[in-house]
Amino acid sequence: GTLPSSTTIINPEQEYQRFLREDKNAHTILTPTPVPTPLLTPIPTVVPTLPPITNITLLPQNEIEEQFFAGYRDAGVGASKDENHIWRVINCESTWNPLEQGIHWGLAQFLPSTWWTVTSITGFTDWTNPYHQGYNMAVWSSLVSPGTTEGWPWCWLR
Repeated sequence: GTLPSSTTIINPEQEYQRFLREDKNAHTILTPTPVPTPLLTPIPTVVPTLPPITNITLLPQNEIEEQFFAGYRDAGVGASKDENHIWRVINCESTWNPLEQGIHWGLAQFLPSTWWTVTSITGFTDWTNPYHQGYNMAVWSSLVSPGTTEGWPWCWLR
């Protein structure tokens, strides 16, 4: 077949060239403007570091326990918790070694971030001090659900 004489075949390239020859002001050609990828500035993560242990005299365990429970009682929030249970938790966590450290600190084995949170409330910041550990454990255990991931998930339930 042949096409009727009134049929015009449009060549896309020829049509585009014709378009470009027309009055440039009569048409606006939009071209995409590249959008630069934003440069992300890294934000440093603050990781609490373990304060150095200096001039520490390790006390006999009975004195460590006495100081710990003095702090625990003085906090005024932990008295309702059985001290025999707390003794077992600390024995499980650190075997009553106030210098116990790894990813957790001290007698109650606080995570560094938890330690800094509770010390900002209490003002007792020396993680090697049994009194501070006892006071801070009483305060923290009154704020969270002990025996969960919020505090002592393993030893609290033993």
